Amino acid sequence: MRPFTNGQSSSPFDWVAQNPDIHDVYLVGRWLQEFRVEEGIPRLWPEGPIAPVILDKELAQTIEQDFRRTVTWLRQRGKTVYVFTSVPDYDYAPADIMARNQIVPWKHSIEVSAQDYAHRQKPVSEILTKLRAEGLLTIIPLGEAMLSGNQTVFMSPIGEPYYRDYDHLTPLGARHASEIIAPLLWPKR
Repeated sequence: MRPFTNGQSSSPFDWVAQNPDIHDVYLVGRWLQEFRVEEGIPRLWPEGPIAPVILDKELAQTIEQDFRRTVTWLRQRGKTVYVFTSVPDYDYAPADIMARNQIVPWKHSIEVSAQDYAHRQKPVSEILTKLRAEGLLTIIPLGEAMLSGNQTVFMSPIGEPYYRDYDHLTPLGARHASEIIAPLLWPKR
């Protein structure tokens, strides 16, 4: 996520910065995975709630510095920055479990609770909220678009999967999320 080049080749960040027609920059990622934070991944077996992910001070500072540096660099070049929260992720592919469930019914919930999602995302949420309060970025709650009530939604009401694998949405899942977040990106005037 660092918007710096080695001077030998142009980076996507350089291209965005040099293009005056680009006003808005959207950053999307599986943020905890980007920084190799593993604890708190939802498991398929009912092991109880996931404890909030707590980062050591050094890693938390690194994540905040990387976001701050990237966003500041883009803003200095006249760009407005939007950061999407991560979609709920799994250590299993929900579509696979759905398919297997047709043969051997699964006794346990496949969904992730909203509390587990919030606990997993807490460190990044706190950092993004801090940067938003400083006026550096706008947070787009992509992850919350994949929640319904107190749990995640991994399939449509008619049983089609919203997830292709552990953390990538299907086209239908992307459409579902888009319908929820589009008004935040492009409010009706």
